[in-house]
Amino acid sequence: MDAHSLNNATINELLSIFDQIYTHNNLLVLDNKLSPIINFLLPFKVFKQRAKFDKITLSDSINHEVIQQYQNIIILFDEDTPISIPEHARVTIIIKNLTKSRLYELNQQYHFGLSFDEIIENKLDMVRAKTLKIYNWQFKGIEVDPDIISLQGSLAQYFDEPIYQVNQLANALVNLVDKFNIKINSTYAQGSNSNIFTGLYENKLQEHLAQKYNNLQQEFYSNHLTPTHNLVVIERNLDFLPVMMSQLNYVGLIDDLVSININLVKIVNDQGKEEQIKVEDELFENLKYLNFSLVGPKLNKLAKWIKNQYTNNSSEMNLKDIKKLVSSLTDLNRQQDLVKKHTNLSENLLNKVKNGGANRYNEYEIVLEFENEVFQLTYKQQISKLLEFLDLNLSARTIINSLVIVSTINSGIRSRDYEQIKQQAFENYGITIIYQFEKLFKYCLVRLSDVETLDTYTAGVTGGINVHNNNYTLLNKFWNLHPEEQEDDQEINGIEDYPHPSFALPSATVPLTIRVIESLFVRDFLTYKPINKITKQPSWQNLGLDKMFKGKVSETIGDATVKNTILVFVGGITWSEISCIKYLNHKLQARELNHQFVVLTNSIVGNRQFGDSLQ
Repeated sequence: MDAHSLNNATINELLSIFDQIYTHNNLLVLDNKLSPIINFLLPFKVFKQRAKFDKITLSDSINHEVIQQYQNIIILFDEDTPISIPEHARVTIIIKNLTKSRLYELNQQYHFGLSFDEIIENKLDMVRAKTLKIYNWQFKGIEVDPDIISLQGSLAQYFDEPIYQVNQLANALVNLVDKFNIKINSTYAQGSNSNIFTGLYENKLQEHLAQKYNNLQQEFYSNHLTPTHNLVVIERNLDFLPVMMSQLNYVGLIDDLVSININLVKIVNDQGKEEQIKVEDELFENLKYLNFSLVGPKLNKLAKWIKNQYTNNSSEMNLKDIKKLVSSLTDLNRQQDLVKKHTNLSENLLNKVKNGGANRYNEYEIVLEFENEVFQLTYKQQISKLLEFLDLNLSARTIINSLVIVSTINSGIRSRDYEQIKQQAFENYGITIIYQFEKLFKYCLVRLSDVETLDTYTAGVTGGINVHNNNYTLLNKFWNLHPEEQEDDQEINGIEDYPHPSFALPSATVPLTIRVIESLFVRDFLTYKPINKITKQPSWQNLGLDKMFKGKVSETIGDATVKNTILVFVGGITWSEISCIKYLNHKLQARELNHQFVVLTNSIVGNRQFGDSLQ
């Protein structure tokens, strides 16, 4: 599957809309959230030439005097961004993944004159309303990382509109099946939202096949076409610790400390000025999944090698050597530039770590120390640490993340301790953090251990539910979430050299999501209660997932020879989990199982994105 070709299809879909728009003397108002996506898909200079607009302004820097100068205005916004429509101009609106509910809201706000029936029956390709037109940019995913396809949604949507996210993912999977001639073989789904996803996907696929093929072709597809991929569906509710904890892989650390927007990172340069750099080079591909502790030594080693290459080339050379040098100089210069760029980026990260935040403490180091020892601390010690963070006036983000971690590990927090934490947090940060605490309870990320609660949620209707039937101690033992580190002198050159997928999170933590996926293929990590696989096909048989976790667990097992797997992460995936999936790829290849994973998800998430979801 050439997932990268999705990027061309996505930008071409947008350009085809611009081809239908009047292009003389027009202004494009672009949503800030969409700016990095478009720049990733097509450089702005090329985009402007092909879309044929005269001027562009970003949504957060709109100059109303400039707006007044244009009679034709194009508004290109994300699906949930509020829109302000100028009255003096001819307006064209393009919305990423326009929905009927969104169209209804705009119709109510700006009195487009559309009846309710017209909205319900509309196919949403193009909507004509009074003096304006509304287009739907059907965004079916882009490859943001090799074999990682993202719909660029938000974590807030998963909590508040999970069915919308599930529906978008189902549409995206049907698009993949159609574009790459995929036929799903075996299907594995864990959780209520995951099973709703598989049901939606099956219905949408049948509708698609009925529209595209005649009866004979449909019969061939269903009964005779060779299956190509397995499907595994996991939902975010299963494990929020990777979202809350600091990420230790290079790319995850970048996202936590300075944020990475697809391929753009903001750093402070040698002159002390903020600049934006692209990180999509071959050196970054070799480093990004590794634990950050290995990045500095590897950069130093590479810098010394490049220096030696230049030194060796300065000695006497014959004509053949000179020709070879001339052909390699470009590569050496490029390698030197890449080493300099990533050394600068690494130093920026270290400065963030060492210099702390707005207060006088090195907050990141304090948090990392806590996360590295939290699983060995008693409950009382964990609460003491939380109160210490409040005394130090660390960021509200740190307090919230730590509260969720402590609650997860202990299956809740005692009422008396919570009231003390809440009171001090209110004194430190004001009423806002109390509202955020309430959301943590609403999403079942924090609960009171000494107050009996009833599960009142409707399965599959919310992204915020507690799905663990067992406490964390039992889950940790069974799934071996903190494997013992082996003392050896093996050099780590790539992620395949790590003994366990525990290198991307503090406390040598393996994400539960990864263990559940890994158990489909191999189970050698189950040391507490060994359960062998009894079939060649991927399987969860005999693991008792339905007893450990709430929500339906379903398996439909097909041909054992299929070696490609689509992993659907409902609610987003972290960079730490992506590193672990890359590790699992190598592990299976080493055992000649040769499975290739492609990830389809709503978004890349982490504690930064989680903080945004609480706003």
